[in-house]
Amino acid sequence: MKNNCYNWGIPVGSYADITDKDASVEYYAQSFLNRTLGMFKYNGLPDTIPQRDLEILMQVGGFACIANVDGELYAFSGGLGGERNAYYMPTICVVANPYLKISRNFKIGEDCVIIPNDPFYVGLMPMLNRYGSLLTENDITMRMCDINSRQTSLISASDDRTKMSADLFIDNLIKGKMSTVGESEFFKGVKTQPYANGSAQCLTNEVEYHQYLISRVFNNIGLDMNYNMKRERLQNEEVKMNSDSLDTLPDIMMKYRKEGWAKVKDMFGVDVSIDFDGAWAKRREGPKIQTSGNEVNESDETERDIS
Repeated sequence: MKNNCYNWGIPVGSYADITDKDASVEYYAQSFLNRTLGMFKYNGLPDTIPQRDLEILMQVGGFACIANVDGELYAFSGGLGGERNAYYMPTICVVANPYLKISRNFKIGEDCVIIPNDPFYVGLMPMLNRYGSLLTENDITMRMCDINSRQTSLISASDDRTKMSADLFIDNLIKGKMSTVGESEFFKGVKTQPYANGSAQCLTNEVEYHQYLISRVFNNIGLDMNYNMKRERLQNEEVKMNSDSLDTLPDIMMKYRKEGWAKVKDMFGVDVSIDFDGAWAKRREGPKIQTSGNEVNESDETERDIS
């Protein structure tokens, strides 16, 4: 069939090998990072520090090193080291940047400011890799259940000639062609056995597990996605019971960013403000929650159907 999609020569669509685990984990990590990179909005960032690149450094690498090079502020990745301070924290950030033609040891607190993504300087990748790996394994299981569901019975043939006739009959069936069987030996030589594989229940369980894993990631990054497996009704209190825990990681990330940029202001005189953006900002706008498109006050005890 002719492809009438005007894609300017860019390939659109190709078969994804679900069994390629590294590629699948990378897909999930990038998918979630595409969301978390919209968590914050900055005002006053220097032109030399694009917000996208800054957040990638912090969320993927765990921290950003803010330093002055030739009168301009830049955000760098680097290696933390040097003689440890009283709390065994690094005192030097080693930066090598071919574009700026620099290879320097910036002294933390004097030449540069380190802005961590979180207290352990690990970023989001350990969590995203963990859940991405679990989701990948579950995708492979669902694929196996899906493939097994195609087989409703097992067909056996007693000899090569009968097998060829059976293969031809199945091939015509797949192509949508009517075919006939003209030899009685065919019926004698071909046997079928019911193949009860339980794929339907398998898929149901794996889909629920998939939704649970996805919801865990969303909840960890501060987005509300209910993973209660009750199939009938949830009370509003049940929907809201994990509301406070949703904000924990985003609030920590915000805290370290604000503290970091306050140090940048003291050291370099650049005033940068930061706030939540997108869905994270909407969560903090008021005490109302969204249920099926209608706003419901937090005191509302009515139940809502989730089936």
